[in-house]
Amino acid sequence: MRLLLIILFLAGCAHQSVEPPVVTPRTPVFWVTPMGHDQWDVRTLMKDKCPALSVGGKTVEMKARYKPSAAFIDPVCEARIPRGAEGAGLPPLNTHPKRFVVFGDTGCRIKITAHKTQIQGCNDPKEWPFAEIAQAAAAWKPDLVIHVGDYNYRESECPPGHKECEGSVAGDNLTSWTQDFFTPAAPLLAAAPWIFVRGNHETCDRAGAGWEHFLAAGAYQTCPLSEDPRTVTLGDRDYVIVDSAEGMNTAMTLRHAKRPAKHSWLITHRPLMTPGEENGDDNTVKLPKGWNEALSVLLVGHVHTISLNVFKDSRPPEFILGNGGSALAVNRQTEAQRKEAAETEWQDFGFTTFEDLGGGKWDLRVHDRHGADVIKCKWNEFQRGLKCAK
Repeated sequence: MRLLLIILFLAGCAHQSVEPPVVTPRTPVFWVTPMGHDQWDVRTLMKDKCPALSVGGKTVEMKARYKPSAAFIDPVCEARIPRGAEGAGLPPLNTHPKRFVVFGDTGCRIKITAHKTQIQGCNDPKEWPFAEIAQAAAAWKPDLVIHVGDYNYRESECPPGHKECEGSVAGDNLTSWTQDFFTPAAPLLAAAPWIFVRGNHETCDRAGAGWEHFLAAGAYQTCPLSEDPRTVTLGDRDYVIVDSAEGMNTAMTLRHAKRPAKHSWLITHRPLMTPGEENGDDNTVKLPKGWNEALSVLLVGHVHTISLNVFKDSRPPEFILGNGGSALAVNRQTEAQRKEAAETEWQDFGFTTFEDLGGGKWDLRVHDRHGADVIKCKWNEFQRGLKCAK
């Protein structure tokens, strides 16, 4: 069986003398995510039968994740391979990542209701720059990408006469997910493994089916209201991934989670320490006993901006990194809440990088959509110190 070489194809390497892949134009690249038990989960979309992977000189057959349906007509193929393995055609699989790209809230917003019309220019990279962001982030050569949630924003049909979104497909289906995520993300999916976080756009009444088909960790299941927390260990650090898609369930989800190890990173969608709703509602959650002391940082999205918050009490820093492409918004903290934290903000599209310098010291940079530095920070995760300069 021929190995799917769509990574090279979409990354612009089609000039190499390789046999053309038998795929449909909508087929994305492989995507890889770290799992527990020292495994990588490898997935891809195929029009026909699932391919085989060549891993460490052995053949690993990929299997269909679900049965095709009208909305998801092509199967996602998946396979588990051991950590430390390298697979032909897969991104570099670094088990001790030092270079991280983090962003979230990447889809193109089209939502029309009786009370409000929101139409982002999906066909204009100045209005929706996710493809540019993914290309620039891939050029930075990360070891790991963290997406803090919200992938599919095409909830309504593009109205007639609106050239800025003409051709967009609405709803929770293969085509809308391909337009909103897989096609623009292709070069970055080919660059490194990803940790995927479920956002409020992936709840069961929105794009939850697509989330379960494509990105949810573990075996396919009918859309659950909340997923159990899971911990991924890479190198000497634990990453605790918490489902906060349904905000009302977050506190209960945390109470059922195991206390994290020292210097763990908590990754979720909604801000837990600072207000996360665009209307200014206080959606904060009190962490369970012992978590403040254990965690080094919270990486979150939901608010479409950059806000690096370091608190004056025992809480760990919370970095809001939701500027990945969806229409920008403002974090509406009250004056009293602003006094609780040293805050660094930037309101434009882009991505954030973390480079491990050793000993708990990190080079943290906020980049614009083209990859240029706009904020440079030195962050000490052990001492929770953050010094930034624009």
